[in-house]
Amino acid sequence: MIRSTTRIHLALLASSLVYAAGSLSLAAAFQPETIAAKPAAEANAAPEAGDDIVARIEALIPPKPDRAKMAADSKVKDDFNTVRDEFLKQQTDLIAELLAKNPDHSKAGRYATMRWRLMAQKEKYTELKAETAKFADRKDKMGSEASYMNAMATCEVAKWDLAPSLKAADAFIAKFPGDERGANILAELAENVDGAAQKKEILARMSKDFPKASATKSASTKTKQTDGLGKPFVFKFNDAITGKEVSNETLKGKVLVIDFWATWCGPCVADMPKMKALYAEFNPKGVEFVGISLDQPEDKGGLAKLKDFVAKNEIAWPQYFQGKYWQSEFSSSWGISSIPALFVVDAEGNLASTNGRGKLESLLPSLIAKRDGKK
Repeated sequence: MIRSTTRIHLALLASSLVYAAGSLSLAAAFQPETIAAKPAAEANAAPEAGDDIVARIEALIPPKPDRAKMAADSKVKDDFNTVRDEFLKQQTDLIAELLAKNPDHSKAGRYATMRWRLMAQKEKYTELKAETAKFADRKDKMGSEASYMNAMATCEVAKWDLAPSLKAADAFIAKFPGDERGANILAELAENVDGAAQKKEILARMSKDFPKASATKSASTKTKQTDGLGKPFVFKFNDAITGKEVSNETLKGKVLVIDFWATWCGPCVADMPKMKALYAEFNPKGVEFVGISLDQPEDKGGLAKLKDFVAKNEIAWPQYFQGKYWQSEFSSSWGISSIPALFVVDAEGNLASTNGRGKLESLLPSLIAKRDGKK
């Protein structure tokens, strides 16, 4: 997910990797990290146990993507991904070797962070939880990072169930009071709990304990999502493909899936075959999908890319091209800071869910049955 997945997914923290996937985040995909030449003082520093491993890490050369060829040929993209994954495996295996040989190496903390964030990106949460637990008691920066990643991994393993996730958040916040990453954990938890009262309680705590944290500022916009549940979901636009007016009034009586997405969003594109299958299954039953595009502005090719993608992939539902990327007014007003994000609106036009990704198979039949008076 581009900042996860519908939430502040742990994979979004991969910005310090040699490759940072532009998922769940605002970062561009596969940005190679620049390794500067060693300063003279470092070059003449006393040898450390593990220097040989560090030298092997730094000798690795990341593959460079040819974006034009990757866009034109899926095999080129697949081949690059294979080479990239092998590079990252070599890198993270060497980091594990370094941590085993000398976790106190001057560069161990930096490389450990890279390894842990890649594990998060790959959703290896159980292994991440176990590994970071070994370093969480350290009193240095590595220990701080390990504690944070351990707390997030613990929540992921628990599938963000309220009790164990809140316990993990409380433990980190107690250990590092004032650390704004505590707000990150709470924001993620608020995103994943279903109850409106619980969401409000967590958001209120963030505002009290972390008033200046960026996660708190971002989460404050999500109050509209919480307050909007059970209330009318109002929208009106001209379909970017057909030019026809689309609104909550023109679609009155239908159960709606509101898909916040973009053609540049890898997880969104990956979800599209499943979305099409769900549309084919539920559209005849009175369900309509509505795409809310966070593509780039028209002068940067965003509209052309949207139209091209819709045509090539035979997407049947209307598309709202907002035209301002992450700054688009409609999505921003609903606190959308990560995509894909799926809202579900009931047949009466009221917002039924702001967390529909992965849940449509159960949400839609329930809302259809409610509309048809079967429950």
